[in-house]
Order: sequence, then C-alpha cells, then structure tokens
Amino acid sequence: MKKNLLTIAAILIIAITFGGTSYAQFGDLINKAKDAAKKKKDKPKEQTPTEQTNGNGQSTDTSGNKQPQTPVVEDNPLGTIYFSNKPFPAGGSVEGAKTSFSSNEFIYARLVLKGGTVREVLKPAPPTEKLPKTTIHFGLNRQWYAEGYKNNRNEENLSSGFHNAVLNESDFDKTYFDFDLLPSIDNASTVLIGSGSNDNYRTGFVDGIYNYLTNNSTEEGTYTFGVEITIPAKDFRGNDKPMTEWSKIRQEISYTFSGKDFAVIKANKEKLEKDFAGKEQRDKIANQELPEEWKLTTNRPFAGVTELALKTMYLNRFTDKVDLKVVKIYTASPRSTVVWTVVANEFGIPTYRYANQWHNIFVRNVRTNECFFQGFKLRQQYSGSGTYSASYLEMNDDQKFVSCEKMGLK
Repeated sequence: MKKNLLTIAAILIIAITFGGTSYAQFGDLINKAKDAAKKKKDKPKEQTPTEQTNGNGQSTDTSGNKQPQTPVVEDNPLGTIYFSNKPFPAGGSVEGAKTSFSSNEFIYARLVLKGGTVREVLKPAPPTEKLPKTTIHFGLNRQWYAEGYKNNRNEENLSSGFHNAVLNESDFDKTYFDFDLLPSIDNASTVLIGSGSNDNYRTGFVDGIYNYLTNNSTEEGTYTFGVEITIPAKDFRGNDKPMTEWSKIRQEISYTFSGKDFAVIKANKEKLEKDFAGKEQRDKIANQELPEEWKLTTNRPFAGVTELALKTMYLNRFTDKVDLKVVKIYTASPRSTVVWTVVANEFGIPTYRYANQWHNIFVRNVRTNECFFQGFKLRQQYSGSGTYSASYLEMNDDQKFVSCEKMGLK
C-alpha cells in the first residue's frame, strides 16, 4: 500500500510541474498507476535457482534441474585434439570439427601438434623384437561423465593401462596425428597394441567406448566424453620420469546416446572386432620371411622314399588336400651315413626311430590363396622282433604362413 501511495504522489508532482496537464488526463494517469501497481503485486515471484558446482566441475541447481555439461576446451602445450563425424581431410585441416555428437554419428579425432612433427614432438619408439612396428607409446584414458540421469559427474575410466599406437612411415613428418573414436567399418584405421609381446592388436581407441555403449547398465542420455593422451617423459638415461612430469593432452566432447541407435552401434562393434581379430596374424604373414631353403637346390631323399611319396604323405594329412598344391619341397643333406637313429626306453627296448634327413615343404591353398611352409622328418614306430612300422611324418614345427607374393605367386 505504501508503494502505491508513493507512486501516486510522484504522478501528482509531475502533474503540478507540467501545469498544462488537464484534470481528465491527470485522472487517467492515476488509474494507470493503480493498475500497474496491482499487476506488480499479483505477479508471482520468480525463483532464481542457485547454481552450484560439484567437485568434478558439473553445474547443478537447488531446484533439481541438471545443467548440461559443456565440453572443456583444454590449453595443451603439445597440441589440440579436434573431433569430427567424418575423417579429416589430408594436409592438417580441421574443417568440419565440432564438439557435440549424437549416437547416429561416427567420431574421428585429429591431434594437431604445436611446434613440430610427430617425429619431433611425440618421439615415436623404433621397432623392437617385441614390437616389430614403430609406435607411439602413451597412456590413453577415456572417460564418460553422466549428465542425463545423475547429479554428480561420475567418471568411469574406459582405458586399461598403456598402449602403443602403430605408426606408418608416412605419419612421421606430419604435424598432426589421426585416430579413431567410433569409426565406420570402412574407415577404421587406428591400431593399438600393448607393451608385451603377447598382447593382441586392438580396434584402435574404440574398445572401451563400444563396450560402454553396449553395456546393459548404460542408459540413454547425454554424456561428456573426455580423451586424454599421456606421453611418458624420459630422463637423459632413457628411464621414465615420475608420472607427474609426463605430458598430457586432453579434450572433451558432448555425446547424446539414444536407444534407437543401439542395434547399429552393436553391429558395428561386432564387425570391427571380427575385422581386427586376424589383423595380428595378417601382419605376421606379411612380415614372415621365407627360410633360406627356399633358394637352395634340393637333395635326393633316402630312407626308401621318393620326393613324390613325401609330397603325397604330407598332403594326405589335410581334409582339403584337393585345394593344396606343393610349390616346392626341399630335402637337406643327410646328417650322417647312418640312415636311422633309434630311440629306446629306459629298459633299452626300442620305441621308434627317425631318419637323419629333414625336409621343408612349401604349399599354396589355391582356394583361399594362402601360402605356408613347414619342416618335417620321417619316423617309424617299433613293432617288435626288430621290425618297424611304415614311415610317417614327424612335424618339426607348426605351419608358418607367408604371403604368396614372396613365393613369386600372385
């Protein structure tokens, strides 16, 4: 009421000051002032939510509404990671880069380096006996921050230790490094392997992401996804420095996951896993060298067999022998003038004997266009009374696959 009287008083002062105002106009002004005061009094007071920030940086408010998590743009000293729903163009451009994605899109990343090339900044490790490929050794951390149904920014690390990204020679002198997050089958190119010799190739950076999206506990909603590359620093002796001194490059994106895309995401994951399952074996085949026997002239077999008999005995071991063609068989010189070496048990009774000459056979499967070689020698089991069974093949090792091109076959 007090505020209404003050408003009317102010209007009276204006009216007196401007004496030309008529009583009718003055009364109209008073009525308008009363209406405005009444509307202001009746209007419900708006509640302004008090914004709070939890310990992980996500904004919430006291009214219960969850604020969208904005992707953090990091200032990294070594470079910046950009994201796109299609592979970036050659030449280092980041055209098409964005920070928000939906689950019906693929995701690719490009790390643009500051102050040098991949060779200079990331310092790729040369091939070793355990890792026959040139690699970048780093720790990859992948986190999902739930926004759609949780108040807190819960972090789940989808990485499992350190990995090595396999590099091609063409990558060394570029000022950027491309890697996959959620690639299509045709564009999946990033390969990671562990630090140990027995670690298998992985489907690039996508393992943890696809596993998370296809997990039964993952709900629909919007997430903030963080990519962090940790590059170990070494001292002048070549030893790793403490982790606190390692360089880190980190970026985030917003990702909206919809259940209608689940079937396609799962199918893509399974296809990628199948495609990469044999990648390690395919690379071994491509890098496998033929033994020196491939170039040598063969010797005449002894122990009562012919070369044709050796080929037949070997091919009869396979159910698909009709598809196998012997490209070459190499027979080594006898190790001694003694044809057979007898092996006896602890009581001195013979158990078997083997020929002192070994063979290496080179074979091609014409149906699958696979080529391999394998070494073997002849063996006979003891039958009693100084007699032995018919000869059979004792394999020296497993088949070693090699590219048919190295055998001169296309």
